Amino acid sequence: MWVREYRTANTEGDGLSRAIILLTLALGAISASSLPNDEPPPGYGYFMKACAVMDHSALCPSLQAVRCRFLKTLYFLYTMQPLLASNAIADASNMAWLMWRYQAWKSEGDDGFDACLRIFWSCSVLEEEIAIHIRRHTTGIYQDLNLEKHIPDVANESPSGFFLAETQLRLLMARLLADLFKRQRWTEKPIITNELKLQLEEFHKILPSSISFPTSNAEELFGEQKCYLRMQYHCFSIAAGWPTILTMLEDSDKESSRKLEHSSQYVLIKEFFAALILLLKTAPEQLWRRGPLTWVICEV
Repeated sequence: MWVREYRTANTEGDGLSRAIILLTLALGAISASSLPNDEPPPGYGYFMKACAVMDHSALCPSLQAVRCRFLKTLYFLYTMQPLLASNAIADASNMAWLMWRYQAWKSEGDDGFDACLRIFWSCSVLEEEIAIHIRRHTTGIYQDLNLEKHIPDVANESPSGFFLAETQLRLLMARLLADLFKRQRWTEKPIITNELKLQLEEFHKILPSSISFPTSNAEELFGEQKCYLRMQYHCFSIAAGWPTILTMLEDSDKESSRKLEHSSQYVLIKEFFAALILLLKTAPEQLWRRGPLTWVICEV
């Protein structure tokens, strides 16, 4: 089907349309094969051809141009080249920011705004994940575009349900980091954390069965999307409990050491260690698959 689409685009479409099809073929080839040691990676011919057919329109901010850069990022991730992936996603994020700044999405038609939101969120999520490994600053597309006010119109039961779930988890984690770690009053933190954890539980309850996962055990899920969402879920619990543990460690040497004054603080500490153990137990299932985020999970 993709070969037929490419032939059609080759005669009727522009360079970006052909590049997107070629990059999709490259991703399909490399995701279905193992990486050779001394030979070019699978799909390399498609990838180089895609880079060659991109014309000057790839330099202008557009939905197609951002998609090309995003697909290039995924190919670099599959070939285990995180530095090149980081550069590619930063380029995509910068172009997405320009699209938003100059409202280029208005030229994409009636569905252009929602399509742009999808690619903006994709760039934001992937850029932050790569930055964890590369130790580089992000372009700040999430903060600059204030994406929290704009969520893509995705049905929960659609094939894009995983994308929506990851977006919602990203929002919860951003709120946790912004509201919890910037608070100076120690007594306020458990209250904020408990409220965010309630939102996390509500998020888990409404997950469709295709991507739902157990939270109390480390059983194999036989699904990369379920596995990754579960790891993100446990990471949230770890981040939520860390300020309480850190405060106790900092005060442990003081004579007037601060004691736990609220039962929820005990619960946070208990959930912190429980989530940490479950995270370590579930990590091998993610690591044995060679996926785009495998080396990101290695950092955990």
